[in-house]
Amino acid sequence: QMGIRPDPDSLPIELRELANKHNAMLDRLQTGFRRLSEFSSDIAHELKTPLTNITTQNQVILGTCRTPEEYQDAIASTLEELNRITKTINDLLYIAKAENKLIHRHDEVFAVQEEIDRLVAYFEILAEDADVRIVSSGDGQLYMDKNMFERAVGNLLSNAIRHAYADSTIVIDVQA
Repeated sequence: QMGIRPDPDSLPIELRELANKHNAMLDRLQTGFRRLSEFSSDIAHELKTPLTNITTQNQVILGTCRTPEEYQDAIASTLEELNRITKTINDLLYIAKAENKLIHRHDEVFAVQEEIDRLVAYFEILAEDADVRIVSSGDGQLYMDKNMFERAVGNLLSNAIRHAYADSTIVIDVQA
C-alpha cells in the first residue's frame, strides 16, 4: 500500500533521513503509476475512435444493399481508418523514442487550414452520430511537427464531439 507512509518526525533521529527518502521514492512511484494509467487511457482513446468509425460505417453499409461504388467507398474509408490506427501506433512509438531521446522532431511549415480540413473530414461520421456540426475558418501557416499537431487537434476534436450537446456546433477558427 503506497498510501501508508512512515512519519519521519515520529521516528528516532537516525531513521528520519531514511524515512524521508523512502517517502520520496513512494511519491515518485505513485506519480509514475498515475502517469502510466493516464497514458494507457489516452492510448485506448486514440485507438477507439477509428475503430468506432470503422464499426459504424460497416454497420450502415451492411444495413441495406449498396452499389459497387458505395462498397468501394466503404472499403477505402476502412483502409483510411486502419491507416490512422497504424499512424497512432507509430506516433506512440515516436513519443516513447522521443522521451528516451532516441528521435528528433520533424518540424516543418504547413498550411494549418488544410490539416484542420482533413481532421474535420475524418471526424465527420463521429460528429454526425453525435448530432454535432464542425465548422472551421481562417488560414495560416505553422512550423512544428505535423504529426504531433494532428494528434493534438484530433484529441481536442474527439473530446469536443464526445462532450458536446446534441444539435451544437464546434467552431475552429485558425488565425495566423
